[in-house]
Amino acid sequence: MRLRCSAFSSLRESFRQRFHDCSWSWSNTLILKANQNFRDLQNQLEGTENRINVARQRYNEAAEEFNSSIRSFPNSLTNSLLLHLKRKEYIKAEEGAKAVPKVKF
Repeated sequence: MRLRCSAFSSLRESFRQRFHDCSWSWSNTLILKANQNFRDLQNQLEGTENRINVARQRYNEAAEEFNSSIRSFPNSLTNSLLLHLKRKEYIKAEEGAKAVPKVKF
C-alpha cells in the first residue's frame, strides 16, 4: 500500500511539474506573439507615416513645377489671356504633425 502511495505521489508531482512547464511555455508563447503583433503594428504605422510624407513631397514638387510653368513665357501669356489658372498652394504639415501621436491599446 505504501508503495502505491509513494508511486502515486511521485506520479502526481511529475504531472504537476510537466503541467507547470506546459502552462509556462504556453503563456510565454502568447506574450511573444503579442509582442510580435505590436511590433508589426508599429512598423505599419511607421510605413503609413512615410507614405504620407512621400505623397506630400511629390505633391509639393508637382505644385512647384505647375506654378513655375504658368509664370514662364509663353504659358504666362496663354494663362493671363485665356486660362486664368491660379497658383497651387503647397501642403504644409500642421503644427502638431511633428509630435508623435498617442495610440491607446
